[in-house]
Amino acid sequence: AIRPFPHDPERGRALLAEVGFPEGAAIEILVWMRPHNCDVATAFASYLTELGYAPTVTCLPPEAALAEVKKYQYDLLFS
Repeated sequence: AIRPFPHDPERGRALLAEVGFPEGAAIEILVWMRPHNCDVATAFASYLTELGYAPTVTCLPPEAALAEVKKYQYDLLFS
């Protein structure tokens, strides 16, 4: 059976800081618009906000997303 990860905000902050995102940092999330991707990314962004970060979610249709993906100007990609 798959067990869920425990909810541990302090560990989340520590892991994000370890990879270069101090608390309060802006986090750019690019989303390749597919069924439910934007909803999942928005929910994930709300968790980041609760942790004290400033996420921005950009949802793009596939015909526009590919060009943006190739620019590598995002921190997290939902595809």
